[in-house]
Amino acid sequence: MLREWLPRVETGDKECVVRALSVPWARSPETLRLLITEFERSDQPMLRWAIGNALEVLGTESDLDALVRLASDGRYGTARQMIVLALGKFPRDARIFDLLVRLTNDEEVVGHAVSALARLRDPRAEQRLRELARHQKAWIRRAARKGLKGLGLDPS
Repeated sequence: MLREWLPRVETGDKECVVRALSVPWARSPETLRLLITEFERSDQPMLRWAIGNALEVLGTESDLDALVRLASDGRYGTARQMIVLALGKFPRDARIFDLLVRLTNDEEVVGHAVSALARLRDPRAEQRLRELARHQKAWIRRAARKGLKGLGLDPS
């Protein structure tokens, strides 16, 4: 029923429906396709962010092409943050590491890219995580240090 109503409701109510769908029991290929369509169609940054959050919760490897496409598209700005974070759940995909390293240079998603990169636990990330451990924002420095610890390295 929620999937049926999502395209019909207005922006404020739409966000409520999206949040109701942001739970594991709502996971299905139909839900993911609908959320991706709504993300691309919306011009509301907060609604897009909520949809991105839902995609982080629900996204699977079968949705990875769409997640990579959305995370890579700078037109979506900070609404991509949770989608970028979701990429850290897919360490076996060869595209993910390089994309996350590239996104650590995008100020709109850098922190989420660092967290996702740390989640991968890929030793190739050491140099970039060390650089980001000196970032101007404290939470990004903490995420980079956490990533270094996850690699069994001294974060200092």
